[in-house]
Amino acid sequence: MTPPARGIRLLAEAREGLFEALDPDTLRTCHEDWAADADAFGPWTPITTQPLGIVHKSSRIEFETLVCGTCSSSFDVARWAIEKRELNPWDGVLAVRQNQGRGQRGRSWISPAGNLYGSLYWPALPPKWQTLIPLITGLCCAKVLESKGLSPSLKWPNDILMQGRKVGGILVEDRGGDVLMGLGMNLVSAPDDALMRAHRVLPAGKLSDHGVAPRPLTLWGEIVREIRLYVEALDSHTDTRPLLESVEKRLTFLGERVVVRDAGEDDYEATILGLNEFGGLRIRRSDEERVLYSANVFPV
Repeated sequence: MTPPARGIRLLAEAREGLFEALDPDTLRTCHEDWAADADAFGPWTPITTQPLGIVHKSSRIEFETLVCGTCSSSFDVARWAIEKRELNPWDGVLAVRQNQGRGQRGRSWISPAGNLYGSLYWPALPPKWQTLIPLITGLCCAKVLESKGLSPSLKWPNDILMQGRKVGGILVEDRGGDVLMGLGMNLVSAPDDALMRAHRVLPAGKLSDHGVAPRPLTLWGEIVREIRLYVEALDSHTDTRPLLESVEKRLTFLGERVVVRDAGEDDYEATILGLNEFGGLRIRRSDEERVLYSANVFPV
């Protein structure tokens, strides 16, 4: 694996249609939690780096993170940075706001300042682990939240819940072998219940409802660190079962009846049995056991 660069870079030179400029003073005006992060990770040194233009650099983190102002999505900025060869595996992008954030099945992800919107550039993994990136990410996010006294659960395949409400979502995209994991997490704000009902998805929640409101950049560092430690302990011969068992312990609706929404089929009820070795969801529908890889599930 390529050793990561060190530090945080605030992208202080805008790119039209992609992201707005950001410097420490502007960051402090975005939200009080971003202001606290700007102070915690200072001092910031203005430097000029091509092709990124002017950036404000902090070395107080052990991997490279690009932070931008309002953008289309952190995915888009990460793709741009990869094309410019400014991201190595384990580097990432964090956005203050997104105006075209997206989740599974093309749904929009409402993205006001104060929450976490990040994209992580993954190293190449053995094929059996590549398909498990959403589960690895969900497990590591859960561990970080558990360390803060919370009790999150994981909704297969890519959601993080608190007491039945979605507080986080994971999206993985592979383009030409460059794998990006996008993570959105509601820290201090969440969409209204009426909006979520209109989209026929679970209600949204936020971590601050549970007495915990970690700052975006601080939490991003903790999550990336947890993921790296987990992945770097793996090799091509490591059994996937410990991962799957750890996810199953936190799996929402395990052993319960759910409604399954699968492309090309009418909604139907089934019972969740667990996970198979590839991370697929094992269900029982009537007397038939099936494995799902791309469906969605909801409480009855």
